Amino acid sequence: MRNDYGFGANVDVAYENKLSKNNGTGAGLELTQNGGLTVNLNAAGGANAGSWNSQTGFQANTNFLTDQWQNKYNKDQEEKQAGLDQAEAEAKQKEAQNNEGADIIAGASRVGKKEGGAPEAPETPKDRNANGSEVVPDISDPEDNMPDPGEPENAPIKLSDKLIIKENGDFELPITKESQSSFVVNLGEKTIFGKKIIIPDPVATAKLKNNGCNVASIVSIGELNSGKDVNANQILKQGIDKGFVRRDGYVMNESGLMKLTGSTSNDRTQFTVDKDSKDRIINNLKQGNPVKVSLNNGAHFEVIHGIETIQGKQYFKVMDPGYQGDTHLDSDNWQPGRFKNDKFEGTKRSATGFYEYK
Repeated sequence: MRNDYGFGANVDVAYENKLSKNNGTGAGLELTQNGGLTVNLNAAGGANAGSWNSQTGFQANTNFLTDQWQNKYNKDQEEKQAGLDQAEAEAKQKEAQNNEGADIIAGASRVGKKEGGAPEAPETPKDRNANGSEVVPDISDPEDNMPDPGEPENAPIKLSDKLIIKENGDFELPITKESQSSFVVNLGEKTIFGKKIIIPDPVATAKLKNNGCNVASIVSIGELNSGKDVNANQILKQGIDKGFVRRDGYVMNESGLMKLTGSTSNDRTQFTVDKDSKDRIINNLKQGNPVKVSLNNGAHFEVIHGIETIQGKQYFKVMDPGYQGDTHLDSDNWQPGRFKNDKFEGTKRSATGFYEYK
C-alpha cells in the first residue's frame, strides 16, 4: 500500500461519570508529521467545542449547540428504550414464574404420549436461525466473502460506467449518503425467555455520532465501489469486532473496513491541497473513484463525488455525513459550504488534504 502519512500518534482523555453534569468532558491530542499538534476539546455531554492546531490556530465548532443537543437527545432516547426493554423482560419473567407450576403438572401427564395415547415421536432438531431473521455470516476474512470474478454474473462493474454526465459537461457519481447521526453501538445481546434483548452502549453511541464521519465516508465509498446496498451499522459492528474501528469512532484499518462493504479498493493514497489537486480529483472522478476530503486537519471528513458549474464557476459536489450540511466545495479556495438563495455560504472549516482509493 502506498502512503505519505509520516509518523503519527493520538491520545484521548475523557471524564466519564453518568451521575455528573461534567460527564463527557475531555480532550484529544493528535500529533502527525505533516499536520502538527492538534487538540480537540469536548464539553460536557461529549460534544466537540473546538480544536486548536499548532499550524492553523484555534477553530471553534460552529455547530456546538446543535451537536450538544443531538448528543443529549440520543442519550435520552436510548436510556428510555433500555428502560422499556427491561420492564418488558421483568413482566415476562413474572408471567413465566406464575405459570411454571401449572405447566409442570400439565406436562407430566403428557410425557411420552401424543393425542390418542400414541407414543410421541422424537422432536425434530430446530435450526438455530429458523426465526425468520436474516442469517449474517461471520466474516473471518473479508476476502473470503468476495465474489469470484471468474463467474460472468460476478464480473466486476466498471466504475466509470456509473458516471452520470450532464449536457453541460458536469458529472457525478451516484453515491449513497451515510449519516454519522444514525450510528448505534451496543454492548451485546441477551436472550430472556426466548426474546433477544439488545443492551445499548450510550457512551460509545454518542462518540460515534460525534466522531463517525470517517466511518460513514468510507462505507459510502465502499458501497459505491462494490455496487451493493449495505447496512452501515452492521459494517460498523463488524469493524469494531475486528478492531478496524475503535468504539469512539476512530478508524484503525481503512482497507479492512472498506473490504467489509464488499469493495476491492484497498490502496489508499493521501495528497495535499495544492495547485494540482483539482486535476487529480477530476481524473479520479472520471475513473469512477470518489475522493475523501479532510477538513481542518482531519477534524471532519466528507466525500467528493462530482463536479457542478453554478453561475459560471466550478464546484465539487460533496456528501457530508455530519452536521455541517455541506453540499459543495469551492474548487479554487477549497472552502466547503452550501448554496442558500443562489448564494454560496462557506463553512469555517477548510480542506487540508485528500484521499483517493483505487
